[in-house]
Amino acid sequence: MKTLQTVFLIGTVFVLFFTTLPLIRAQGFVYLSNTNQNVTDNFSGDFGITFLTGSNASGYVLNTVTLQSANNEIPILSSAFLYDYSSYIYFQDSHEISSAGFYTFTANLPILLTANTPYEIWIIPADPLAGGGINVSYTTSSTFTSSDNWNISGLGGSDEPLFAITATPAPEPTVRSLVCASVLVLFVSRIKRRGLNQKALF
Repeated sequence: MKTLQTVFLIGTVFVLFFTTLPLIRAQGFVYLSNTNQNVTDNFSGDFGITFLTGSNASGYVLNTVTLQSANNEIPILSSAFLYDYSSYIYFQDSHEISSAGFYTFTANLPILLTANTPYEIWIIPADPLAGGGINVSYTTSSTFTSSDNWNISGLGGSDEPLFAITATPAPEPTVRSLVCASVLVLFVSRIKRRGLNQKALF
């Protein structure tokens, strides 16, 4: 029984590895950006970026979020997390924001985004006791670039941080992963059958 469980565990890891391999190697595309707009002003505090994913049926895997920061006289360690209106997923902590420029937050683990779904990305000081928040550049322009029907929810001339989101289209089940799964099922069924035949002998 332990042998069967071990084989099943190894096979599952094998299938998952080959299924997620395209996601690990993918670099991602810029699906949403307004970083080519003029800076209107700066503000300090915690802030969220509300967006709507596109129409890829299998969804997307979040890669990075790039933020245009204003100058922060005191460097601030920052955290970034994704909010799906039911739970929070932190994807990078302790990213220092100091002088004005672009800062990129990278997802440490693959985070799947469902198609045609609203999300929020929040960037906040890693230390909740840090006063003043993060000094960020923003624009009041409603112009942005997008791909695959991604959208900025509720944008209508309101203050919006300058940011860009990169993601990778989540692939549909590949032939390779389906073959691996089929081989695993066949292998496990043969071991079970062999075990039953040995019991029948005794």
